Amino acid sequence: MIKEDYKKLPPISLEFIRPDRLKFLKEAKQVSFYNDSHITKDIVIERDFQKSAPTITDLNDIEIQDLKFNIIWNGEKLDIVFNTITDPDYIQKINKRSGREGRTIKLEKLENTFFLSDNNERDTIFPIKEVNAESITVYGFEKQPYEITGNTIMYFNKSF
Repeated sequence: MIKEDYKKLPPISLEFIRPDRLKFLKEAKQVSFYNDSHITKDIVIERDFQKSAPTITDLNDIEIQDLKFNIIWNGEKLDIVFNTITDPDYIQKINKRSGREGRTIKLEKLENTFFLSDNNERDTIFPIKEVNAESITVYGFEKQPYEITGNTIMYFNKSF
């Protein structure tokens, strides 16, 4: 941060969205550099937190990972396929040249709650409210709808 642009920032504010969800808001400075100059802009950083609850399911982790789901969030189709690179071919070629792994969805568990996580970095984590052989309900999205249900579109291992 550029010293002349620094000022003491106000404290973080808190917004209760629902009893199980809250949002922290913090004013900050964004500094962008262009050649030999910079631009400073005031921004608000928002960070949502969702209280997790035990996942409702009769399935174990292996059975869940054998399923493929389709969910739609705000018009965006999201396929949930576990432990498989889901990037398009051209992105996989770019990743291979740069030595990066492609995007994969992992199933993780903390106590009695299953989570979807993106790659091994856990940049994106969504708790699973309920999952069975026919559907999955995922919550914790940053914008409404905060919870969505998707349908099973394929069984990889027909063990049901």
